[in-house]
Amino acid sequence: MRRVSILGLAALGLAFVATPAVAAGPTVEQFRFVGVDDDQSAELTADCGFPVTVTVDAHETHLLFDDGTFQALIHYNATVTGAGGTLVLNNNVNEVDSSESFRAAGTPLRVSTIDGRTLAKQAGLLIFRFADGTLTFHGSLRPAEGFSFCEALQQQAP
Repeated sequence: MRRVSILGLAALGLAFVATPAVAAGPTVEQFRFVGVDDDQSAELTADCGFPVTVTVDAHETHLLFDDGTFQALIHYNATVTGAGGTLVLNNNVNEVDSSESFRAAGTPLRVSTIDGRTLAKQAGLLIFRFADGTLTFHGSLRPAEGFSFCEALQQQAP
């Protein structure tokens, strides 16, 4: 009986030692905005020279970990209306900022017409390493550089 008790206690002790401590989860922050983005609307109105309204449905989840790592899950959908046309803007991205690097994966930019035709898109994985300043991008670009909302809106007008 004594042998069983010692073996049982030893097994229990090993199980206790082998069980990892449960760390506290990250701090979670949630943000949501639905409505007209007055700042973005004013900026595009000034840039384009005609009234532009940006209506947004955005949701972000921020996770802050004990080691200082920050993660943002961003879902941003908007309609951009002006000069007789409407464009749809979709951004869905997962960003992770740690002491070693900044990473963004997903689609940080997609602009399309109301009928779904993509006008500009950036999608993939972007990694910036702080130690050596290395920037790596894996993915696809569709004329996102130099894309003009003003010109695209005017081209949508009948």
